[in-house]
Amino acid sequence: MAIDFERISQGDDWPSTETSLKLLQGLASACHKSRDLEKAADSLDSALTLSQRIYGQEDWRTAAISSRLKKVSERREVILEHHKAVVVAATDRNLPRKSLRRTELQEDTSTGVISGVVNSIDDQEQQYGESEAEMGVDCADGLRGASYEGDAGMVLLLLGLPNIKINSKDELGRTALSWAALQGHEAVVEQLLARSDVEADSKDNGGRTPLSWAASRGHEAVVRLLADRPDVDADLKHGRTPLSWAVLYGHEAVVRLLADRLDVNTDLKDRHGQTPLSLAASRGHEAVVRLLADRPDVDADLKDNDGRTPLSLAASRGHEAVVRLLTDRPDVDADLKDNDGRTPLSWAASRGHEAVVRLLIDRPDINADSKDSNGGTQ
Repeated sequence: MAIDFERISQGDDWPSTETSLKLLQGLASACHKSRDLEKAADSLDSALTLSQRIYGQEDWRTAAISSRLKKVSERREVILEHHKAVVVAATDRNLPRKSLRRTELQEDTSTGVISGVVNSIDDQEQQYGESEAEMGVDCADGLRGASYEGDAGMVLLLLGLPNIKINSKDELGRTALSWAALQGHEAVVEQLLARSDVEADSKDNGGRTPLSWAASRGHEAVVRLLADRPDVDADLKHGRTPLSWAVLYGHEAVVRLLADRLDVNTDLKDRHGQTPLSLAASRGHEAVVRLLADRPDVDADLKDNDGRTPLSLAASRGHEAVVRLLTDRPDVDADLKDNDGRTPLSWAASRGHEAVVRLLIDRPDINADSKDSNGGTQ
């Protein structure tokens, strides 16, 4: 049985096969070795559920996976508590440093058994950094991680460090605020935005801002927090605007929020010449198409770089409801040709979208014998 990894990544269950079980356990091992205990635990949890379905609750293979999951989860919790203890110690500069203790976690890779070796912080002074500036750099990764996880308590502790690098970027160019916005952690976003030194409109390596990420994920509350700030450009264009990203994934509430802002151009084209309405039509998001097409500041028949209109894009994808919605509008030319001389009917016919073809060919304003630039008919 073939495994559809794309559907699994979108939330579908793994197929109930031994191949799936082996893949999950292999994935868990790889994550464990790379010290990504969060993903290792998630993979083992899925493997446990699958093993119970295949072999049953009492089978020794199920018990072995359960035992391994327990050890990984315990290690993850111990490391988390250790990190919190280090941060608490670092934030309280008045504590006697001789009394502070830390636990180094050492793993026996052959058995997965964890042992604790207690050492004084004074003995590891250089490892942790002799200056507050070094402490700020060392904890930047922790701040991004806590922001990604939505751990508001840890974020609060880390923000208490005197020289925490709040705008420090990872290898993707993303800051703690970028990750919190992407994940939709409203409380953490509020904590970070409360800082006067936060760069709320910072761009990552792809040119995406925290607002852009929040909009593409449909996090309405976070979008509102960011868009209302004077230091955030709600219409910042890098390929696509935050509005276009929200449209692309059909997030109607976020689309409405951004489209109603005076500082957002609802008809702004991306590098392909496509407007938010064009994107909504091509994806078949009927509610978003209706919302945008009804606005007086949106041209429902605007062409992209290839001369294609929202109707042409919807027809070529077979989105019948969107085609009907657009053709019923008096401001849409249902027979308008693109740069290659092709009409919406031509696109629908060439892609085999029978329902759309019937809808268009019955209209009195459609020329079924229209020819494109190559002399081809519908």
